[in-house]
Amino acid sequence: MTIHPVYMRLSGLCLYANAFLKGIDRESLVIPDPPPGIFASLDHTVHLQFNDKFEEQDGRFLTFHDGHCLCQYSDWKTLTSYANSIREANTLEVIPLMLFGTGVEYENLDWHDFYPKLDEMTERPKQGTIFNIRIIIVRRLLANIGKKVELRYKSGKIARGILERYEDTEDYGILHSKEEDVFFSFRELENVVSMKE
Repeated sequence: MTIHPVYMRLSGLCLYANAFLKGIDRESLVIPDPPPGIFASLDHTVHLQFNDKFEEQDGRFLTFHDGHCLCQYSDWKTLTSYANSIREANTLEVIPLMLFGTGVEYENLDWHDFYPKLDEMTERPKQGTIFNIRIIIVRRLLANIGKKVELRYKSGKIARGILERYEDTEDYGILHSKEEDVFFSFRELENVVSMKE
């Protein structure tokens, strides 16, 4: 069960970023040394709507700040890179990250996939958007060309067959199955799993 943090009510509007580490408890959590100017803290300020998205899952919440908040922070590329290093250190497939203002209620929380090796966040991200920082599925695709794989789509669909080709420069692939050839983009995929012949 998720151990919920203490919610802090701050005077005025301050910016923070939250992350959720699924399946990680306090004892197993690994937080790499931070780059200059950014920190990741447990049991700090967590946005209620962000909490609601993950409250049924086991895991831990992190809050990113510069020692106080993120109001004066501007190096978003470093922040997403640090969040990704936390994902890697804890061997997670994905780490959701959201920038928010204290006391602000968002009409809808949008979701956006973010691939650290392909995408760059050079400007302040939109508040109330959850960025799913993911592993590079491209690596798995390239490593499994000519092999039997299972493609797991974000929509829930599953396709199995021989990965006939994948062109990473143009982002399209072909999966050869018994029924038909399936054309796909890696951005449609949740995961790629190698299968025994």
